[in-house]
Amino acid sequence: MRTSWCSESKREDVYRIRIFSAMFPLSGLDIWTGVGKSSLINQVLRKEAARVENDKSGKSDIEKELTSLLNDRFILHDSQGFEPAESDNHKVVKAFIHRRKQKENIGDRLHAVWLCFQVPIPTHGERPLEEHAEMFLREAKNILGDIPIVVVFTKYDRLLTFMRAKRKAKDPEKEAAQYLQKNCVDAIKNVSGDKDILHVEFSSRRKHERGVDKLMELTCNKVTDCFRSWLNSQPSMAVQRWSSRD
Repeated sequence: MRTSWCSESKREDVYRIRIFSAMFPLSGLDIWTGVGKSSLINQVLRKEAARVENDKSGKSDIEKELTSLLNDRFILHDSQGFEPAESDNHKVVKAFIHRRKQKENIGDRLHAVWLCFQVPIPTHGERPLEEHAEMFLREAKNILGDIPIVVVFTKYDRLLTFMRAKRKAKDPEKEAAQYLQKNCVDAIKNVSGDKDILHVEFSSRRKHERGVDKLMELTCNKVTDCFRSWLNSQPSMAVQRWSSRD
């Protein structure tokens, strides 16, 4: 019986997860320094599939499939950032998700969404959620339906550094986790109304890398759970036809 959506093994009954990733920049100068989403995509695909400058203000082709033979479990779709007072991208994203939900072939549908937030630093005047992020989260259930969300808190190393240097924390890891839960995770759950949203702390900074393996595992498990009834109902030939798609 097939119980997993994706695996490291090259089996014919392994499915590729199609993911939409979106970033929500913080207010102020951090909008222009990026939230770390491109680094996340590159680590997941194990190649430079996204340019770091795409984390900054600019355009992305949301329909373009980002793939890699080095990690063929995922198909990623990237969008430009949800910047303050930016309404056009919100409409583009909603239309893209709607189109994908209507696809007849389940392999062409959207299977999961990664929402990327840069961890706000205390005393830096950075808010956990800007207005544009709150707007999307409030509509997320209506927009996505049953498509699972994983929230990715990027540049987590900044928070750990702050806890060590400024707060003189005895246990930086523990205090950073408590801060993240209270000020970020709980805030997102309250706004979205979804108490089951999963989250991952991510950092791509050299010698401080974390989160990418956990993100892939959580995503695979969540998608498998959401599509389990469909997975177990498919005849082997249908599985083979889909898994062999380019």
